Amino acid sequence: MNRENVQASINIMQRVIDRGSNFNLSYWASGGALESCKSEESYHKCGMSACWGGWVAVAPEWPGGVDEGGIPVIENCYGEGLGGVEALAYWLDVDYDVVNAIAGIGSDGAETYSQVRNLKDVTPQMVIAKLEGLLDE
Repeated sequence: MNRENVQASINIMQRVIDRGSNFNLSYWASGGALESCKSEESYHKCGMSACWGGWVAVAPEWPGGVDEGGIPVIENCYGEGLGGVEALAYWLDVDYDVVNAIAGIGSDGAETYSQVRNLKDVTPQMVIAKLEGLLDE
């Protein structure tokens, strides 16, 4: 695990909280002009809503980019392009199931956020708690 990048991800979520930015774990990014909103600041100003991965994709800490759907993209050490869960797993240096759990994807995500009825009810604070749990391992 890349502890520095996990901490960076926590910091990104904390900025979402501090700014009162829109957060919705049920999609990567939505609500604005994705083609013109390609940075964390522009997402906030445009009123964009994004999930954990969507906010990471436009944060200054993210070494990759963001595609037209608001999905994080990055190249691995072999120059291969990775997107979405694969990109986040590579950056954090964790297994896909860990990213799926944090992102609320599939059965891993359903178990992680079992206390809510819908992914839109997951808060950035809940995501931070999951990320901090990784640092405690």
